[in-house]
Order: sequence, then structure tokens, then C-alpha cells
Amino acid sequence: MFTHKNIAGPIMACFSFAGLYLYRRGQRLWGASIFCAAMIFMLHSGSKTTAGLVPFSILIVVLPSLIGMRLGTPILFALAIIAAAIGTLGIVFLPPVKHLAALYFPDLYRAHDAVGVRRRDAGGAAVDRLRLRELLGHAAAVEPGPALRSGLGHQNHRARP
Repeated sequence: MFTHKNIAGPIMACFSFAGLYLYRRGQRLWGASIFCAAMIFMLHSGSKTTAGLVPFSILIVVLPSLIGMRLGTPILFALAIIAAAIGTLGIVFLPPVKHLAALYFPDLYRAHDAVGVRRRDAGGAAVDRLRLRELLGHAAAVEPGPALRSGLGHQNHRARP
């Protein structure tokens, strides 16, 4: 039915949120059934990112309203975005974050993808490629080719009579 685990996981996460919505709108049996079925499917799909972030995001939304602090939801959401940005970009750009990842998560830090590429090496290669380019890329310094100079490609944009 699903072509990949990283498609199945997020789709089931959406279904779990739909189940929560139904539950909070008074359809308790249907909501709880959909939520539980979707969460079980998602947790067994093999999508690690989804399995880790969906329960966390549910806690960010539900916990502040349970303790009567609705303002906590946007604050926790902003903190989660900042932490995710520091975690994903910091492992490439910030040496202290890179050091902490290597120190506390050595297996994860050295983990290879299915194609044998280390994620941090791929990120580092992308940064190296960005450093070689100008701000606007190489296209700004390139002389237009003959097709561009002759106006080819603009044949469909003639003025109508």
C-alpha cells in the first residue's frame, strides 16, 4: 500500500491527529480507535523521525492545555523549532554541537545510510559546495548562450493581433 516507510509514518501521523481531533469533538470511540490504530501502525512502520516527533508534538500541544497554561503551547513550539534547527544545522556548522553529538551519540553520529554515506559527511559536502559558489550562483556570471540571444524559447509569447 505504501511505497516507503517514510511515507507510511507521516500519513499515519496525520491519521493519529485526525483521531485526536475526533476525540476532542465528542466522537470519543471513533477518535480513540483511529488514534490508537494509527499510532500502532506508525510505530511499527520503521519511520524513526516520525515515531520520535509525533509523540513529542502531541505532548507540546496537549500538556499545556492540561495544566491550564495555553500560552505554553506557542512557547514550547518555538523552543522545539529552535532546538531542531540547532540540532540539524549545528551538527554541520557548530563545532560544539558536532562534538556533543560525537560524544553522546557515537553510533548515531557515525551511522551510515543505506547507500553508505554518512549524513554529516553529506551535510559537510553541501556546505563545501555552497562556499565555492557566489551568493547568486554561477548563472549570474555566465554569458547567455545562442538560444537565449536569438529569442528561442519565447515563441509562444508573441503579441496577439
